[in-house]
Amino acid sequence: MTTLHPLYVTASPPTAVSHSCRGAFTSPTASNLIVCKSTLLELHALTANGVELLRTEKLFARIALMVPFRPAGSPTDLLFVCAHDKFRFAILDFARGEVRTLHDGSLEERAGRRLEDKVHCFLDPHSRILGVLLYQGVLKIVPLDKQGRPARSLSGSGTGPPSARAKGKSRLGVSAAEEAPDPFTVRMNELNILSITALHEVTDSFAVLYQDGKGKRHIRSYTVDLAGKELKRGPIPATTVSDAAHYIVAAKPP
Repeated sequence: MTTLHPLYVTASPPTAVSHSCRGAFTSPTASNLIVCKSTLLELHALTANGVELLRTEKLFARIALMVPFRPAGSPTDLLFVCAHDKFRFAILDFARGEVRTLHDGSLEERAGRRLEDKVHCFLDPHSRILGVLLYQGVLKIVPLDKQGRPARSLSGSGTGPPSARAKGKSRLGVSAAEEAPDPFTVRMNELNILSITALHEVTDSFAVLYQDGKGKRHIRSYTVDLAGKELKRGPIPATTVSDAAHYIVAAKPP
């Protein structure tokens, strides 16, 4: 009897948008719209004539998070992406007409309840720390250096899902003083977090919108203590909000 071995492939590229953001990705003065369609990354330019597609990049992974940021040592925005598979992450840039992988690694933990489609992250306005919530009640804090690099212990072999690796970007020659501190995890009492955002006025602080066991929704803020590797009370007092609230955004001071 003949044994069948079916092979399933995608007949057409994905069309549903899962993530989108705006930033200066191609040049310091550019206005780019970056669209992620599950496993497909589209880079657009916002011009006076409308939206122009510049490049399409296949990521070979289903993206869970996508956040643009600009570290102090970079003239353009970088892009942090994290995949559902083993929570592999990559930091991307754009140079010489192509998307490059500067750094990659994994944020997977040995134990914990994965949040799957309810993952969240925040990045402080100075691009010093990245906070990712991938497991219930566990927040991972990833410090970044001035070039947007995580600690060496978090970096992978350079074979992450997105794009080709950048050439000439070895970590050799980086002093201990310039190296970002190792990432660490902290426990959070809020188990059902709906949204998370970094705050502007207080360094290394963030706020969360969460729902308690009775269905009521609240906002609470924290400040990250990098030296003590813990969370402290933040600048915003705990506040109860409408049960219809589902997303929070930090507004810059006027």
